[in-house]
Amino acid sequence: DKEVTAVRYLGGSDLLATCSGDAKVRLLDGAGKEVKNLTGAADFLNSLATTPQGGWLITGGQEGRLHAWLS
Repeated sequence: DKEVTAVRYLGGSDLLATCSGDAKVRLLDGAGKEVKNLTGAADFLNSLATTPQGGWLITGGQEGRLHAWLS
């Protein structure tokens, strides 16, 4: 695991989304427990955005691509 580079609240839920240097997006509950791990990026992720209701997560990173996931 590498450092967390961005954190966003998922609107309409009690979850937080994080992205990190290990190219993963993690969804965490209110206690900080990982409930979902999203993979697919190939390199360091450094930005994370969510839609207002938290349905979509968009990340960007060093590979120069945007990735989108349904949460």
